[in-house]
Amino acid sequence: MVLDLVKNSLGIPIDAHEQDAELSALIEAGKELLRGSGVSEKYLADEADPLVTSFILIYVSTSYGYKSDGNLKELPKHFDFLLKQLALTKHD
Repeated sequence: MVLDLVKNSLGIPIDAHEQDAELSALIEAGKELLRGSGVSEKYLADEADPLVTSFILIYVSTSYGYKSDGNLKELPKHFDFLLKQLALTKHD
């Protein structure tokens, strides 16, 4: 499950559920970004796809805990590359 992978990558215990709503919203936002880039729904539904999972992990870990003061971590340089790769290879 992607939520468990995200929690693990952020160091949040799997059995802690206080942040689940925020993390789930960020996971869905990452998927929506992929949809908008042309990634097919069948790849978004496949939680075992390593490219999709990697993209979501990067997106969520960068966006998690965003404060209205603009305190957002910079996306890694390979984020755009990964987005382009997914858009080119994971469409119908």
